[in-house]
Amino acid sequence: SFCPNGRARMRQCALVPAGNHANYCGAITDGSKYFAYCSNLSIYVSSLETYRLERIVAGYEQTITCVDWNPHAPLQLVACSLDGTVSIWDVPAEVPLQTLKFDSTPVIAQFCRLEKGKVAVVSEDGVVRIWNTEKNASIVVRDFNFSPVTVLRWGLKRAHHIATGHEDSSLVFYNADSQKSNKIKCADQKNGGHTGGVQDLQWDPLSDTYCLVSFGSGVIALFDCDTKAQIRQFEKQSGGVGCLEWLPSQPGSFLAASPRHGSIRQWNVSQATPEKSFKVGQGGLRSVRGLGDGERILVAGVDGSVGVNHMGRRQW
Repeated sequence: SFCPNGRARMRQCALVPAGNHANYCGAITDGSKYFAYCSNLSIYVSSLETYRLERIVAGYEQTITCVDWNPHAPLQLVACSLDGTVSIWDVPAEVPLQTLKFDSTPVIAQFCRLEKGKVAVVSEDGVVRIWNTEKNASIVVRDFNFSPVTVLRWGLKRAHHIATGHEDSSLVFYNADSQKSNKIKCADQKNGGHTGGVQDLQWDPLSDTYCLVSFGSGVIALFDCDTKAQIRQFEKQSGGVGCLEWLPSQPGSFLAASPRHGSIRQWNVSQATPEKSFKVGQGGLRSVRGLGDGERILVAGVDGSVGVNHMGRRQW
């Protein structure tokens, strides 16, 4: 229809969200109700039941670098940005609850899985800060700043443990309680001779000490953080391995995806070669996250696409 002055009337029919832009987290999920991803300036939260967009957190003027769910308050997210801030967001209200300002740009932020009110933040200067959101105070940890941090994960069995992977292919396992750390130089031949930097790492959900690590060379290896030893090395993948995900419904099994193609390989820690593989697209993959039902996975592509794939049916 047209206005009296001859100009067309316009109304908003639907909102088309932007794609998942490059960042340190890909797409994330609370595992049961919601999944989320971020564009340059906004966070999009959708329902896992209907796949409909539920909320848009749009409070940024500079690029978002990472986002993570609060495991103790499912309707909260933490996000960091090139504007130098790390904020805790109330998703339904779409407002920040707390904000911490940094001198150096924060690039990774993750909630502690086992202890309420703690967030680990990695900044560009290689320093890791542990933010106690309940006391609104943070401590600086400098055990990590020998090489840029590429990935950080809180422990799944030990509340105070943090694992980091680095550009020089090293690993650091830090105990925030004792303030002591174990460093593994994975480039050394005795530790596997790994190269290409750490691409991803995931704590074994069935072990206190085992951690699965992928390197830029295309190799995956299992390490013990207490003994600082490589337990097993898996067959090298020519397309590289960008992300890992354990399958809790299948003990000992995990998924590995490449940033160069759309195939996902399923492995078991008992054998050095993959059990099977399946294709979810043409382009490379940024992240793969398991959902609570054990059948579906949340997939983010390097092309900005985000979708939920049913592994058994091999369909979206």
